[in-house]
Amino acid sequence: WTSNQLQAGHTYYWYIRTINAFGASAFVEVPALCSMDTGELMGLIDDGIQKSDAFQNVKDGVDTNLEGIMENSLANHGTVEHQYQ
Repeated sequence: WTSNQLQAGHTYYWYIRTINAFGASAFVEVPALCSMDTGELMGLIDDGIQKSDAFQNVKDGVDTNLEGIMENSLANHGTVEHQYQ
């Protein structure tokens, strides 16, 4: 879930507990200070994306595609050189 329209520089308190088949825990107080600084957040997002399987699949596909393009270019260059001479 998310909380919207929070004020920057203000500390909010959430009271959280877990409930499962074994029962319910005691409430735990969790303070959160809202900030407008997204620099650290962007690093976390970037790290999460780059470590994901989906990103690795895309990256591997791009690497494979680049290798194929380079091989084709080299092969075509040899053909062009041979035809030109």
